[in-house]
Amino acid sequence: MNLPHLYTSQGLGQLKFLLGHLRAQDRTCRLILISHGYLQLSIGITTNFLNVAYKDYYYWASPSWLTSLWHLISRLYFSIHIKKVWLPLTPHDNDVNLMEYFISQQFHPKQLVCLNRCNLYLQVLSVSNQVAADGVTIISPTLYGHQLTDRRSTLTWPAQGRPPQSDWLLWASAIGSLCSGTRILRPIDMEHCITHQKWFWFIDRGLNIYHSLDNI
Repeated sequence: MNLPHLYTSQGLGQLKFLLGHLRAQDRTCRLILISHGYLQLSIGITTNFLNVAYKDYYYWASPSWLTSLWHLISRLYFSIHIKKVWLPLTPHDNDVNLMEYFISQQFHPKQLVCLNRCNLYLQVLSVSNQVAADGVTIISPTLYGHQLTDRRSTLTWPAQGRPPQSDWLLWASAIGSLCSGTRILRPIDMEHCITHQKWFWFIDRGLNIYHSLDNI
């Protein structure tokens, strides 16, 4: 009967829609970029999510028009470069992106969903986001579901209620593999660490100095 494949037709229509508005740089393009940034932050990785394998990351991504397009792009092995798209900063020095680290440790997809909930609740993206100013001490309350009191993120995060205790037990165990007690295994140079967080105050334990950031 020579009928078109509906999934393919729909997907190609979505792809044309995306590329057309990205080229036009119109209002719809801005809305697409906002939606992309929201989903990128939710997923928590530093690579454009449209260019990674859908099957490895979709578990904790909220279903949307973009995720359906992502599924098609992944199946076709396409990659898309989008100008002006927002991406989390790539960690430097000994810093590690948390969701990418959890994936590398081969956690089960259901566990990754739990870890992502904790990630969103704490509003952290990398190990340095949970480390004190000395670059070696993990802020232990964050291992058990307590948000940071000395700094806040400048990003607009998806709403996430406090995850259940079972999630935090998994989170503490996963983060614990990067630490020895309360000290991270690979110290981070916090002075040169680019972050999305603004600090209210911090203590340099090495110099035993209290710093108050009055301009925040």
